[in-house]
Amino acid sequence: MKIVIEGPSAVGKTKLCRSIEAEFAAYTVQETIVEPIPGCSPAEEAIHYLNQEVHRWQISEEMERKHPLVLLDTDPFKSLWFNKAFGYMNCMGLQELDIFFGPLVAAGELRFPDLYILLDADEHELQRRKEQDSHRERHEFEWVSLANEMRRRYYRQINHLLPGSVWFIHAIDADATVREVCRRIPILKPGKLSYDNYASMIRWLAVHN
Repeated sequence: MKIVIEGPSAVGKTKLCRSIEAEFAAYTVQETIVEPIPGCSPAEEAIHYLNQEVHRWQISEEMERKHPLVLLDTDPFKSLWFNKAFGYMNCMGLQELDIFFGPLVAAGELRFPDLYILLDADEHELQRRKEQDSHRERHEFEWVSLANEMRRRYYRQINHLLPGSVWFIHAIDADATVREVCRRIPILKPGKLSYDNYASMIRWLAVHN
């Protein structure tokens, strides 16, 4: 079973992944860190990082044969809502993303997970956590935070398509968040998100600003 952990920077995704690992012998596929690639054009960089997300999914498929639960720290489809949040400026547009993702989803080589867990907190709380985190710089924190509302809308729509496929958790207290998630995981059943759901999300992104 695969679970994607999503949420704003500094909300506690990595801490939650580590706690679930310890509790359920889970495996975590770490997020892709996007950095400039010397000698690559923006288009080449974009394809490179999309391929990195496909590779993360492939790792999750392999690890699912060895672990009862696999976590993905951030969504392999993140670019769908993230690029939308910035109006597709200086990044791949929706049609280009669909040309890349669509055939992979149709072939079963990439799909939505069994569950999304969306952690969230207000901007003041996220800023406080960012300032207290001495282990990570988060240089683009303010810029990335602009995508928070689109993230919320995107996952609300996924949950509308298949109720219960997203857990929305207001992550004010990190320990309470861990307890809540670990309490609910044992009763989790595999999800039913499909290619039709992916196609529905592409249509939704095309018409909603």
